[in-house]
Amino acid sequence: MVDVKENKYSLRSAYVFKCEKNKFNIKKINLNDDDLGKLENFIGAINVDRIKELDRESLNTSNKYKISDDAEDSYQRDVMKSLMKKLNDDTNIPVLQSFSELFDGNNLLYNSIVYFYKASEGDISQEANLEHTRLYVYQLKKSGILKNKLNMFKRVKTDPIENNDMMSIISIDEGFSLPFEEHDSVATFTEKQLSETKKIVTINVLNASKFDEIFDTRETQAAYASNVLEKFLNGNLTLSSNNLKIELGDKINKEDILSEITADDQLLKAFSSFKGTQRSTIQQTSKEEISDVFNYLRERIKVDADLLFSNEDIPTIHNDKIILTKRSVKIFTALLENKIIEKLLNKNIVIPYFE
Repeated sequence: MVDVKENKYSLRSAYVFKCEKNKFNIKKINLNDDDLGKLENFIGAINVDRIKELDRESLNTSNKYKISDDAEDSYQRDVMKSLMKKLNDDTNIPVLQSFSELFDGNNLLYNSIVYFYKASEGDISQEANLEHTRLYVYQLKKSGILKNKLNMFKRVKTDPIENNDMMSIISIDEGFSLPFEEHDSVATFTEKQLSETKKIVTINVLNASKFDEIFDTRETQAAYASNVLEKFLNGNLTLSSNNLKIELGDKINKEDILSEITADDQLLKAFSSFKGTQRSTIQQTSKEEISDVFNYLRERIKVDADLLFSNEDIPTIHNDKIILTKRSVKIFTALLENKIIEKLLNKNIVIPYFE
């Protein structure tokens, strides 16, 4: 029987950071081992057992989801792996020297904190050692700033005579309350080493809107959107069971389409997330069915004044190609999401990008 050692995850360090345009500004919090142990006891473990896997066929993702290790790209994995790489490889991350580097008056200079954990396991007889790493990411809030505060705390011992709790008054000139409650967590990242050459990664996004905010993911999503559009235009990505190609309208270029997509956060997130797998409803829909949807939309705008789009916003099909323009990219993107196209096929008009 192989003698295997396995250590639980333990908190090794903590960092504050701010992410702007895919670049991390990070500083390490100067904590000794005793303080790290105290902090670890407060943080505890984040329960991710009931978090469902990200539905890649639905562009309207939930606010909480899991991304397991697989071959499909995702901007969420990209930004979290970049953060992990920064913490693992950068030996010159500066130490937070004073509270003035964390906040200026009532303004936070960093918007997030990451707790860095490590665990290891291996065959003791062969001295093999597999390291596993984990990140817990929380958002920092202005409410955590403690400045010129007078606080009352309970002492460890009670009054020996009255057996009442003894209280202490502590003045705090400068300080910060660290987030550790599970409901304040934003994401977790776990990298498990299966062998010397293979690792798997799992990400749990616990608050999707906060995740996009603190990681400033617009630049990453824009890059993904550009890649999706390029695949459409070069024919590597088609739509429908008839493999309809995508073609730009007259006097329209790729940059025109991308500028329209990136002008709307919801549109950008949806377009950049499209994978085009055969499980997508749009890929199981025929050219005739898509054409019927477009014709139905054209008929409805003639009689329904509540609809917020016009004829120019509806894509056209010509010579087995969907013609894409700046105006039609919104309805085009709506076709890519399972829930929306399924409603459109049933003559139920729901297109969120016009609401």
